[in-house]
Amino acid sequence: PVLGAVEAVTGVHVAFSHSGATLGLVAGELLAREIASGNPHPMLSSFRVHRFG
Repeated sequence: PVLGAVEAVTGVHVAFSHSGATLGLVAGELLAREIASGNPHPMLSSFRVHRFG
């Protein structure tokens, strides 16, 4: 999965995965909390966009 803010484009967040049916609810919840608070959620740290370069 890839979850979180796109650093190159202010205000853009992504959430995509091959397993949307199983991860969709929790990923949406965590990403919504992150967007609303403005703070990175620690459970999403392994799934950031920047890990691809």
